[in-house]
Amino acid sequence: MRTLLFCFISTLGWLWQLNTQAAETWNYPYWHLSDYFAAHPEQKILSDALAQTVGAPAVALTSPPSHPVKIMIVQPGNQVSGYWKTNTDVISQRLNELQIPFTLHVFNLRPDEPPRQQEAKLALALNQHPDYLITTLDSMPDKKMLDRVLIDGKTKLILQNITTPLKEWDAPKPLMYVGFDHELGTQLLTDHYLTILPKHSRFSVVYWLPGYVSQTRGDTFINQMEQKGEWQLLSAFYTEGTRSSAYKTTERILAQSPQPSMIFAAATDLAVGISDALAHHSTQHGTVLLNGWGGGDKELEMLKQGLIEATVMRMNDDSGIAIAEAIHLDLQHQPVPQVFSGKMVLVTSHTPATELQSLRQHAFRYSGIQQ
Repeated sequence: MRTLLFCFISTLGWLWQLNTQAAETWNYPYWHLSDYFAAHPEQKILSDALAQTVGAPAVALTSPPSHPVKIMIVQPGNQVSGYWKTNTDVISQRLNELQIPFTLHVFNLRPDEPPRQQEAKLALALNQHPDYLITTLDSMPDKKMLDRVLIDGKTKLILQNITTPLKEWDAPKPLMYVGFDHELGTQLLTDHYLTILPKHSRFSVVYWLPGYVSQTRGDTFINQMEQKGEWQLLSAFYTEGTRSSAYKTTERILAQSPQPSMIFAAATDLAVGISDALAHHSTQHGTVLLNGWGGGDKELEMLKQGLIEATVMRMNDDSGIAIAEAIHLDLQHQPVPQVFSGKMVLVTSHTPATELQSLRQHAFRYSGIQQ
């Protein structure tokens, strides 16, 4: 992946702007999902089988464990996106249907939580000696602590919101990587904007915090757009992963000349902040296209209101169901697929309301966000 040149404005010292910082934060070789399945066809078979199970009614465990399974979740749940909270609810509901006794405790973090505080909450979770730890992986502090979890082997690790196995974690391995593939989802958005953006249009990118999500969403979008040679990256900024930081970043983008025709938002919270700024400056600037990423309730409402033009919509509850079913398989000493990636579809401002409602009903079939 080529090195990107990021805009640097001295007044934006609070923003993460240098690509060297991103490289220091995330520099771990990983398998792209298609490459991983090509190299491990047996894993593709296991993953496809789990997808069938995820789409079917729960089948109760015939021999429940004598003691409740202890589950700890450490996740960046304090954000506008409802993905993390609904995912936790879905795990609980599916485990209940599977008749698996369990206790579950959640530590929610802010996306911009200082590394020391992240480590402290992760340590608190591990001090409870859980059977399963469900967490995500986006920065070095997480990675270093999870190395020790894998080596110790007493707690089984489920990595959420990442579907690209780390090559150095070949053995010992996490129990499963689960989520919605960021690169494949971004490809859906790229194909859409290559179709509707006039050639030679300029675009800007508003990143999440430096790390895995920014790399697999933002960098992927830039590389795929520029590979065609007819669309130009105007500017790219890291943020603090919050609505307010995205708002301030967008103000700087709009102060530039020339203007972008489109702003790529790497996450829901960023799309909300960008939309706020575009609305505030609507009298001074023409139409700037904006996407979402995830297709949760907030984004679908924004799509309905015309605040975003398109989003990649995750079949949200797939991931929570898959986690519960992975625990189900593990308790039966059955093989658990190393990777599960849920389904995604592109929806736009032109998607019929009846189709959107049908997608809502399926995506949120457990969490019930269908309004």
